[in-house]
Amino acid sequence: MRRFSANASKARQATSRRKELQKIKLDQIRPSSRQHPCIRFERRTKLCHSAVSVQGVAFRYPGSELQVLRKVSFNVRAGEWVAIIGANGVGKTTLMRCLVGKLKLTKAKVLLMDERTNHMDMETIESLQTALEL
Repeated sequence: MRRFSANASKARQATSRRKELQKIKLDQIRPSSRQHPCIRFERRTKLCHSAVSVQGVAFRYPGSELQVLRKVSFNVRAGEWVAIIGANGVGKTTLMRCLVGKLKLTKAKVLLMDERTNHMDMETIESLQTALEL
């Protein structure tokens, strides 16, 4: 409040807040009857052991006979780090786009945080991308 009281545009607001604080009497604040008060934070998503589970991923671009991904399967547990490496053009980016639902898979089962990606909206998938650091 001190720094705002020097500012002409915020001085009135700072003075008003100072007066409100002076009106509060300490006896109005009752001590907690609990010995060990706690705050509980509800989880938005359930915790899972498997962060990503991929089974039998296959993908080919529309109009192409070449199968870019074929029988790709792996599991990544929560807390694990994974690096996908390879030469240019072998399908690393395509695999990641398939995992987050930006490309439609020819056939596969992809689970992000134990939920199928084909049942998720883009907002949910994007929030998982941040959580998974894809």
